[in-house]
Amino acid sequence: MDELGTALAAALPAEGDGPVLPKTSASGDGTTGRADESSKSQHSHLYKLKKSLGQEHRRKELLELQKSRRSQQVNDLRQISSDSDSGGEAKEDDEMECSPSARVRPRFYKNKLMLSEWLLEVPADLQDNWMILLCPVGKRSLVVSSRGRTLSYTKSGFRVSSFPSLLPGGNRSFHNTSTDYCVLDCIYSEADRTYYVLDVLSWKGHPVVNSETEFRFYWLQVKLDEGRDVMSHSRLNPFRFVSVTSYKNADLERVLCAPPPYAVDGLLFYHRRTHYTAGSTPLVGWLKVYMVPEHLGIPVADTYMVERPEGYVSMREHLHEAYSSRGGDMITEEIDVTE
Repeated sequence: MDELGTALAAALPAEGDGPVLPKTSASGDGTTGRADESSKSQHSHLYKLKKSLGQEHRRKELLELQKSRRSQQVNDLRQISSDSDSGGEAKEDDEMECSPSARVRPRFYKNKLMLSEWLLEVPADLQDNWMILLCPVGKRSLVVSSRGRTLSYTKSGFRVSSFPSLLPGGNRSFHNTSTDYCVLDCIYSEADRTYYVLDVLSWKGHPVVNSETEFRFYWLQVKLDEGRDVMSHSRLNPFRFVSVTSYKNADLERVLCAPPPYAVDGLLFYHRRTHYTAGSTPLVGWLKVYMVPEHLGIPVADTYMVERPEGYVSMREHLHEAYSSRGGDMITEEIDVTE
């Protein structure tokens, strides 16, 4: 069994699950299944109430639930290993596949990313407790560097590329080192040949999924600054890894009235106290930039306003029409910002 996949599956609950529970070995004794069912039964009510409870209420509920998870430890991400689908050892040539490789069956990497909900209700504490990212245009990716290779996975768990990098564990100089590995939540921009790092799950074998957003963002920036070569293109680092700057609400007018630093898809709003949890959560919000003036009362540059769809009237009307046409629900449907 893929050890990294097992570690990630243990460390991050599936969508809508409750606290992290230890995984048993694949012995067929049914213990894991019973634990998963118990977890879902205990906490799935928070997700079943989406239609009847507002986002603000669910945010408070989830933050309280999060406190009960603090004593639980991440299940052995340190025993990370190479992906079993890799075919064995890393290549001797560090110029490994930089183009997308053949897709393989999704494994334990499926549904490990934290996804946002539309920011339908503006948080009362937006000014003090939320961190805002300008989300680049690109493909959402789970990036894993371990035992001499760097692998990129889709939200659905498909491996789409393999390449060397200067991330810990990311090139063949780390081939025999199992403790140096990274797991990153990224947006891949093909135009820039850049992975914009939204969040960090683990860095150099140190898991941070049970740390608050404010610390994860700080830790990520510190680590990227320590190894600045990872932010440049080179033979051993064919794709850049760049952090996405976080802002406070008070900064938004200045930032959104200035020329964008890259092609911006929208805004991600992270509650500063939330842990990294798999699946959609009201503690991460999403808005298109052209929705900001009506929803937050903040002006933005014309560059963003021209992106409004034809016939656009308001955010709620637009979302209602969009989701009704495909039988979805704009409140409960998860948002993958770069699908």
